[in-house]
Amino acid sequence: MKSTFSPDGQAGTHVKVLVAGMGPTGMVAALALAQRGIPVTVLEAGAELAEESRASTFHPPSLEMLDDLGILAEVEALGLPAPRFQYRDKAGAILADLKLEALSEDTRFPYRLQCEQNRLTEVILAKLADYPHVNLRFSAPVQRVEMGTANARVFLDGDGREPSYTADWLIAADGARSRIRKSLGIAFEGLTLPERFLVASTTHELAREFDDLALVAYLSDPSDWGVLLRTPRHWRVLMPIDEGTSDAEALDPATIERRIQNVAPKDGAYPLDHANIYVVQQRVAATMAAGRVLLAGDSAHVNNPLGGMGMNSGIHDAVAAARTVAAALDGADAELAAKAYDDARRSTAVNFLQKNTIQNYKELQETDTAARHERTVKLGRIAADRELSRSYLLNSSMLSAVSRSNDLLEGGLRAARSAAGPAGRRLWAALSAGTVVAPGAYDALSAALVRNAGFGACLVSGAAAAAAGLGCQDQGFVGRTDMLAQLEPVAAASGLPVIADGDGGYGDARHAAHTTAAYERAGAAAITIEDQVQPKAPSGAPAVLPPEEAAAKIAAAVAARQEMLVIARTDAYAAEGFPGVLQRARAYAAAGADLIFPEGQLSLPELAALHRATGKRLVLNRSEAREPAPGALEDLSAAGVGLIIYPVTGLLAAGSALHAAYESLAEQAWPVSTEQLGWTSLNTLLASGAAAGARKN
Repeated sequence: MKSTFSPDGQAGTHVKVLVAGMGPTGMVAALALAQRGIPVTVLEAGAELAEESRASTFHPPSLEMLDDLGILAEVEALGLPAPRFQYRDKAGAILADLKLEALSEDTRFPYRLQCEQNRLTEVILAKLADYPHVNLRFSAPVQRVEMGTANARVFLDGDGREPSYTADWLIAADGARSRIRKSLGIAFEGLTLPERFLVASTTHELAREFDDLALVAYLSDPSDWGVLLRTPRHWRVLMPIDEGTSDAEALDPATIERRIQNVAPKDGAYPLDHANIYVVQQRVAATMAAGRVLLAGDSAHVNNPLGGMGMNSGIHDAVAAARTVAAALDGADAELAAKAYDDARRSTAVNFLQKNTIQNYKELQETDTAARHERTVKLGRIAADRELSRSYLLNSSMLSAVSRSNDLLEGGLRAARSAAGPAGRRLWAALSAGTVVAPGAYDALSAALVRNAGFGACLVSGAAAAAAGLGCQDQGFVGRTDMLAQLEPVAAASGLPVIADGDGGYGDARHAAHTTAAYERAGAAAITIEDQVQPKAPSGAPAVLPPEEAAAKIAAAVAARQEMLVIARTDAYAAEGFPGVLQRARAYAAAGADLIFPEGQLSLPELAALHRATGKRLVLNRSEAREPAPGALEDLSAAGVGLIIYPVTGLLAAGSALHAAYESLAEQAWPVSTEQLGWTSLNTLLASGAAAGARKN
């Protein structure tokens, strides 16, 4: 590669993206970038791909990502599917047999795959040869990195150039001893556990020594716990090393033989393939993003191997890093994009990865008899109940963590694409930060009051438009033109992201598309499209469209929008119950809806189940026209509610105040006896509203 001149005036080869490290994390990142057409250079300190096969378990979300990259079939051909895993005691009794089939509605791949990590990197290496814009360089250890104003400067050992590369973006996947992390002064916070783990591999078929042994089995014991894992080539036995045992003694073949015999006694010696020792650390980088550098995999977090989450989390980092870099190269704000990656992936490392691996370790080595018994009973109860199993497996399989991380990243990247851009992006950014509360506004003044109260969004509902604009009930009299007449002044006066009631799209799918485009031009941040039959029934349970017809409207709205969010509302709860809502929500999510709006009095467990089934955040209606919705804000957020609307609270309050004031005037009492907003205060509010509108425009 020829030397070029970097944007910051430093000699060296300039590249779009540099990836340091050809382990699973680095290679997945490289392939994800290459498939987007992004030029990428990959550096590896070694002379060839590492042959070590430390990690060997791929969880369902990782399988989904590898499938999206088009390489899962090749990796699967080299591995063993593991549809279940077990908790057993040392005596061999099965405490719990957990079948991942319980996740069949949550993932395309309800199983683990047992396959050594080096098989994955070999498959990717062959794939990268098909991309002319990928440059692979071996024997290229990174010595240090410096941050430029709009790039990273990378210095290689013995390269003789200063710097060797300047890169628009650098993904650091150079391992737990990352020179990149150290050279940037990023703290690696956490601790080194006093325990060490011995991992011994044997070609003997351990299933002969245990009845009904799963390919992954956790052996619980207060003094000598362990883990058994099957790979295509051998069984691995992971065991703790006593504090007083030296590394040399722990690796002595006689010691290893004795310890494996203690786990699974048999006649004759075990054929030993290899053995090594893990020094166990629980650490997370203080930040996973610094300037144009993103840390991923072991360079960003390390943990004990129980649960097989380290490599998987690195793969998830890699895919997220590729998405982040692609967004930044496509024009998103680089600083905000990097922050979105750090928020999404570091929170997962701290709140999920570290927490769960430590918990796994504590439970397997628990010494208290009562606590062990309680856990055994709990595991048995979970394994025997499909819904409890599903809840447990969503966590242990990393599906829940990846879903939450993806939500955070998607929201952050939307915000990064334009910090003060279209209303839809601003609403998504607010949703990514937590649950949004949106009161209803029915004209410009009420919209200004919503903004003045500090809310981050507001709503224009059909009921408010009917009452304030037409002086009638919401029984289908309000049309698209009436809603636009309400929407435009509300959006202009508030400067807030506005959610607008789109009824049923005011016709078929073509009309829904036309309505969506018109609403977005008027300044809406989101449109709700409902599945009620039009015209609406004056009373009783609403009639709903066939789900495929309603889904077609959602798909048309999604195709017509630019940045605006599409909210799919279903009114099926009264007529079809929760199963009907669930079926429709899945169809609407598949059609591209950004949020799901289940109208009706759903319980917290039903809301949580709906969120899990669709992967979409929910809208909750807290209208005075019905019983209050259940749950405190924290509980609703935990159940997946992203947006809470109060459609007519302001309208009812205004109606009450106007009624009292006019009654007072009718009795010839002036000034009126009711509380009023002062004239000066009103003008101050209106002036601030005009300023907000000017800034927006």
